[in-house]
Amino acid sequence: MQKNLLVLVQLYLWGIGYFFPVNAQWEEKSPMPVPLTGVSAVNFDDKIYLIGGKNLNVYHDRVHIYDPRTDSWDTSSTARLGNARSNAACTVYDDRIYVIGGRDNKGALKTVEVFDPDSNVWKKVDDIKGPRDGATANVFNDSLLVIGGVDNEGAYIEKIEYYDLSRDTWVNSGSKLSPSRAGGLSAMREDTIWIFGGFYFSPLSSSLKFTPSKLWSAGPELTVARGEGAAVILGDSILLIGGESATGAVPLVELYNIKSGVIEPGFDLPGSRAGHAAVVSDGKAFIFGGHGESTNNILRSVLCFEFTPTSINQEVRPEIYLPLDAYPNPFNGETRIRFTIKESTRINLTIYDGRGKKVRTMFDGQLNQGMHQIYWNGSSDGQSPVASGIYFLCLRTGDHLSTRKLVYIR
Repeated sequence: MQKNLLVLVQLYLWGIGYFFPVNAQWEEKSPMPVPLTGVSAVNFDDKIYLIGGKNLNVYHDRVHIYDPRTDSWDTSSTARLGNARSNAACTVYDDRIYVIGGRDNKGALKTVEVFDPDSNVWKKVDDIKGPRDGATANVFNDSLLVIGGVDNEGAYIEKIEYYDLSRDTWVNSGSKLSPSRAGGLSAMREDTIWIFGGFYFSPLSSSLKFTPSKLWSAGPELTVARGEGAAVILGDSILLIGGESATGAVPLVELYNIKSGVIEPGFDLPGSRAGHAAVVSDGKAFIFGGHGESTNNILRSVLCFEFTPTSINQEVRPEIYLPLDAYPNPFNGETRIRFTIKESTRINLTIYDGRGKKVRTMFDGQLNQGMHQIYWNGSSDGQSPVASGIYFLCLRTGDHLSTRKLVYIR
């Protein structure tokens, strides 16, 4: 029970005026042309490029292009990689796609390839200093950095390299990743890089933040130590999606709130997944491929998490915020719900379960200005008793929403 509660979505982020949509969920999209894990992905020219990857022991050199606007695939118009690979670091730099390192059937790689959309060719450029499998690539202060990973001997790499575009060469920077790791869940916004979890011989729960002034500093702990998941930024939160834990792949999704520095529960994936790629396009998070609970269960599925205008980390102005409370909470038997509205208006007061499914409509109609209270006895619209767990109380008026988490114990 406790583990399940940890991964239920928390709609309201306490005390800072942010909320999560109750109707958000992962939606199936058109599957990938072939099942792949360890595939790299970037958003480029309003399309998502899926590069390399592997299926069991077969490494791929193909590039598949997904158009999120039409939910369709292009499997033939882009040239193949010169070197088949999986687990490569991948990013867009100087209007080109860079694919760095990774692994093939001979081991970790140090080769770097660049895709020029005008000529539709992959060009080999200067190799990184040594092979890196499971590294991350980020464009930081107009420089391309490659961070972390393991070499062919399984040693974890501390040195950070940057690409000197003018000289077409890689240079060791003065910074190190300490402690080092591979397969971290990495994201970047402006001049800050975050790496959550990853592997250092075993899955990690620690996180690191890189800034120009402080270099590396420690961040919050993940609920479950894991690596080979994915991270994407939406608004002021980082979605930390799936990954491989000490006991196998997990469906866990957590939210790191950039402003508060707190990790909160998010909407779980419909199934366990690791080794997948994730990209944000037009306010939607897409994840591609990976493997399920068994590493032999390679996935084709594509999942999309779509946000409404009142979505993740949208700030609610204090002057329109509706005070909402419930006591006792947690409760057994009955809880009193109390709220205040500033003017006569139509309101909807509804209770949802942790997956966003409506449990009971408490009130839907016109109310006068002032304080109001209503009681919930833990029953559904059909008067059936609900199970013990986490529920969410949502008060809507017009375009405004207030939420409170309720804990019911039978």
